[in-house]
Parts: sequence; C-alpha cells; structure tokens
Amino acid sequence: MKRYKDFKWFDVQSKLWVYDNLAISVNPELGLFIDGEPYLIKLYFKETTTPAEINLTKSRSANIAFLMFDCLRDDCPEGTKMAVLNVKKGNLIVPDFNVNDQKISIQGSSVHFLAIWEQV
Repeated sequence: MKRYKDFKWFDVQSKLWVYDNLAISVNPELGLFIDGEPYLIKLYFKETTTPAEINLTKSRSANIAFLMFDCLRDDCPEGTKMAVLNVKKGNLIVPDFNVNDQKISIQGSSVHFLAIWEQV
C-alpha cells in the first residue's frame, strides 16, 4: 500500500447535478493536497455485509467521480483528481473515465430512472 507523506486541506463545495427533473446532491467530504497533488474525495462507508447492501464497483466509483468532476471542477485547484475513499477497506480509488462516455451513461441512467419514477 502506498504511504503518503504530506497533507494539506482545501475547501470543498457541494452542488446539485441536474438532468431534466432529476437533481442529485454532489457533496464530497474532503479536499486534500496529497504530496502536492489536489484530490477531491468522496467518503464511501458502505460495504457488503448483506445481499441488500451495495458494493463499491469500478462503475459506481466512476459515476461518483464524474458527478464531482462535472459539478465541481471549476471550484477546485487546477488538475484536481476526483477520488473515492473506501473507508472500510482503506483504499483511495481514483477512477479513470472518459468524460463523454460517462456523461452519456449517467444521462441514460437518469432517463431510465425518471421513466420508472413517473410510473410510480
């Protein structure tokens, strides 16, 4: 496991990611310079202990990172990496994602969710 030596805080914002009638709160907990590199970090506390709980998959971490990037990149230091910290496992995940592909994926999921929601 990589050991980091130098940490400095920076302020983080929270915003809404909006698509059509869907609004998702984007609220990272930490803004850190780690060994001089800026990271915007969402803390992830859930971990599968029962079948009903949600695993932090590669896709899920990429979705979280994209939402932070799309909403908050202009409020962060230049070159900020979007990351998810799996608190239970102690893993800092910095997903690699294509912005356009991720945007299409999230918007498609949003359309699907809204279609179901309107039927309820």
